[in-house]
Parts: sequence; structure tokens; C-alpha cells
Amino acid sequence: MLDRAKQMNLIRGVVFGDGSIQISHLQFVDDTILFLDPSMDYLLNAKSILRCFELVLGLKINFNKSCLVRVVKIRPGEEDWAAAFRCVSSSLPNKYLGLPLEGYSGREALWNPVVHMVEHRLTLWKSALISKGGQLVLIKTVLSSLSSYFMTIFPIPEGVAKKLEKIQRDFFWNDGM
Repeated sequence: MLDRAKQMNLIRGVVFGDGSIQISHLQFVDDTILFLDPSMDYLLNAKSILRCFELVLGLKINFNKSCLVRVVKIRPGEEDWAAAFRCVSSSLPNKYLGLPLEGYSGREALWNPVVHMVEHRLTLWKSALISKGGQLVLIKTVLSSLSSYFMTIFPIPEGVAKKLEKIQRDFFWNDGM
């Protein structure tokens, strides 16, 4: 629906670089990020599209859990945008799917929440008696997915990749200790 709306110029995504890249939305499972050109018309059109989504599929979007994040300064008259969506307004840095979103992604500190999530999961698993096969499955499925969706947004620094590999390797070869 969002792609079709973009083709029909009902919404306009954010343009990057030389103008050849335009992103209007990213989706991960049941979470969606909309990137809209700062215009009340596009915002109201997006709201209508989301309402159609609810009516057609019989699903409900929880706008109380939604957040309008601005990446540019608020211009006069734009204060009502969050009210149009009945959600809160915020700015960067913010969180998406439990991970920080901010302007510059080259810092290793940005990846600390991912490292902490991996360490937390391993702490929970260490108390369970899990076979080597089970440990391998957990590492390959659960731990890898924790960082992979974050890597779709930000490139992973080499130091962080090595640290995550070491944590997983130590868990596997040290019998979960």
C-alpha cells in the first residue's frame, strides 16, 4: 500500500544523496518506520493509508505506542503533526526496536545495546543445560538475528563484530560458562 501511495505521489519519502535514493518506509516484522517529506499533506495521506490498512486487514495500529521523530528543526505550524497521528513527538536520538537511532553510526558505543542484549540472552541460557547442538542453534538463530536487523540500518564496526563473535565463541566452547 505504501509503495503504491508513493508511486501515486500521495506520500513522498526522504531523498538521500544526489536525489537518486528515496526511502518512504522500512518494515521489520510488525514494526514500520515511515520516512516522509516534511509536509502536512503527506502526513495526512500516510495517516489515511494506515487507516485503510486497519480497515482492509482488520488489524489495529496502536498510535499510543507510536512516535513521530523529527530529523529537521520544527518550522512554524508543524507543532500539530504529532496530534494528527495522536502520538507523541520526539527527536533524534531515539530508539527503534529497542536499539538507538541517531545521526552518526560510526561509533562503537552505538552498538553497546546490541552487545548487552547478546550478553543478557547468554546469561539466561548459561543456567540451562543445553547440548552443543542446542547452543549452536541458539547462537545461529537467536543471537544472529539480534544484531542482523540493526546491521540493515547501520554498518557494524569491525571491533564490535569481533566482540560479538568472541562472546558467542566463548559461550559455545566454554560449555555456556
